[in-house]
Amino acid sequence: MVDYKGKPSLPDVKPDDILLGVDGAPATGAIMGQVWSLFGGSPGQTRPLTLEREGKRFTVDAPVHRFLAAPAKESPTTKITQPVTKKK
Repeated sequence: MVDYKGKPSLPDVKPDDILLGVDGAPATGAIMGQVWSLFGGSPGQTRPLTLEREGKRFTVDAPVHRFLAAPAKESPTTKITQPVTKKK
């Protein structure tokens, strides 16, 4: 986790902690973009992070300070409306 205004954004999170999930969704096995999308929200909201340290799981509530990307608006170019089939 990065610093926020000169302080650790989450003092309870240490550098070797393993992120297992965000807000109930699993983060293990996901690509960075998928995990990043789980952190969305508005300032003042929180996202519960499930972490592992030295074999023990714990949860930390992470406040949303700001989010860099606005949620994608649904449009015909971003929504798949029917299954994609491979040509033989």
